[in-house]
Amino acid sequence: MDAAVEAQTGLPLAVLMENAGRAVANASMEFDTHRVLVAAGSGNNGGDGFVTARILLARGVNVEVACVRPVDELSGPAQMNARRFLDEGGRVIPVKAANWSAASLIIDAFLGTGFSGPVRPPVNGIISSINAVSAPVLSIDVPSGLASDDCAEPECAVKADMTIALGCYKPSLVHYPACGYAGEVRLADIGFPATVYPEPGEAVLSSAFVRSVLPRWSGDSHKGKRGRLLVVAGSRGMLGAAALACEAATRAGAGLVYLACPEPLAPVFEAKLTNQVIRPVASDDLPYFTPASVDPICDMLASVDAVAIGPGISLNGESIDFTKALLPDIETPCVIDADGLNAIAEGAVPPANSVLTPHPGEMSRLLRTSVDEIQNNRPASARKAAALYSAVVALKGAHTVVAGTQEPAVVNLASDASLATAGSGDILTGIIGALLAQGLTPFEAALAGVRWHGTAGVLAASTKGATPGATDILTLLGDAREEILNDDEMEYMA
Repeated sequence: MDAAVEAQTGLPLAVLMENAGRAVANASMEFDTHRVLVAAGSGNNGGDGFVTARILLARGVNVEVACVRPVDELSGPAQMNARRFLDEGGRVIPVKAANWSAASLIIDAFLGTGFSGPVRPPVNGIISSINAVSAPVLSIDVPSGLASDDCAEPECAVKADMTIALGCYKPSLVHYPACGYAGEVRLADIGFPATVYPEPGEAVLSSAFVRSVLPRWSGDSHKGKRGRLLVVAGSRGMLGAAALACEAATRAGAGLVYLACPEPLAPVFEAKLTNQVIRPVASDDLPYFTPASVDPICDMLASVDAVAIGPGISLNGESIDFTKALLPDIETPCVIDADGLNAIAEGAVPPANSVLTPHPGEMSRLLRTSVDEIQNNRPASARKAAALYSAVVALKGAHTVVAGTQEPAVVNLASDASLATAGSGDILTGIIGALLAQGLTPFEAALAGVRWHGTAGVLAASTKGATPGATDILTLLGDAREEILNDDEMEYMA
C-alpha cells in the first residue's frame, strides 16, 4: 500500500510517515509526558517512532529515543527521520542504556507489520524489560512481537495500553487472544487513498452501518407493520431462556411476539410474560418439545414473518428429533441458537435464510473440532461454518465475528465482558429474530443484532457495575438503540 500510494499519487512514503507520527504524538499527549522514551527499531516502524519523537520534542516534551542500532547503521526513512530528530536537538541512546523504569510513557516502535516470529535477541529482552515496568506503553501499528495476521497467543510481545493502528486494522488487533496485548486500539487515517486498499477478507463493524439498516418506525406504524416473530423455546428448568428471548424481541421492535412452548409449561409462561402471546403446543404432556409438537407449530408458520428457535429446548432426545423434523418446514427467515444448534450438530438441516449464533463450544460441535482451534482463528471458523451450513453465522464471544456465504467476515468491537453471563445469548437471539421479522436480511440482522447487543453490554458495564446480569442487559436495549442511532461519534475499540 505504501508503494501503491507513491506510484499512483506521487505522495512519498515520508508524508505517510509524518502523518503516522503526528497521530501517535497526539495520542501521547493523553498520557503523562514528563519523560517519554521511544523504543525504535531499524525499519519503518522505527521511522514512525523517530517522527513521533521529533514532533513531541517540538511541543516541549522531554523525549529521547532508545534505538536498536546506531543511527549510522539505519537505512531509508528510519535513518532520515533519526537525523532530523538529532538535528533538532533530540537525543538517541542505545537500547542497552535505556532506563525503562524511569519513563512516564514508553512508545513502542520496534517491530511493525512486517514482523513474523520468533522475536530474536536483543529485542525479546527489550520487550521483557518494557513489560516489567509500570509505565504505560503506546504501540505504533501493532505491539512489537504480534504478527499482524496471527491471532494466536504470542510467545513474546509488548503488552500495550494503547495501539494506534495506521491506515487499517490488523487481525491481531481485533481478535483474541492476540488483541489482549493491544490495549485500546485507535484507527489513524494517515493518508491512504481508497484506491490502494485491497478488497478486504474481513471488516470491522461500524455504528454507521448499523444505523443504515436499523428499522426506523414511522408515525403511522402499528404492530402488524413491525413484524410477527414466532419464538420456539423453553423446557422445564430452562424457562428463563425462552422468556429472555421473547422480551428481547419485543424490546427490539417486533410488533407481535408469539411463544410456542410445551403445553404443560404454558401456565408458567402466561404468568411470567405479559407482552407476548403464548401458544401452547402438544408435547405428549411432557415439559419439553417432542415430535408431537411439530404439526401444531407448522400450522403457525404461515402467519409469522420470522422464527427464532433453540433457547432452552433441552438436549432431550425427543426434543432433538422435534427440531430435526421442524427445521425443514420453516420457510421464513430464522435464527437458531443453543439447543437448536446442537440438533444441527447431530444432523438437523438449517432452513434457507438462517442465522446461526453459536458460542465457541457449540461451534466446536458444528465443525467437529476443538474449541482451541476455533478460538485461534475465529474468522476462518465462522466462514467455514457459513459455507458448510449455507447460513449466516455469528460466532459469539469476545469480539463476535459474523460471516456469510458471500460477504467478508465482520468483527464487532462493541462488546464487554458483562456479556459473558447466562441468558445473554438468548437476548441476542431475540434481537436478531425481531430484526428478521422487520425485514432485514439475515446478514444485516446478524450484524445489527450483534452491535445492538454489544452496545447494551457496554452500557450495562458502565451503569450496573462489573457484574451485571442478563436482565440488566435486557433493560438497556432501548438506551443502546438510541446511542447507536443518535451518537455519530460513537465507535467502540478493542
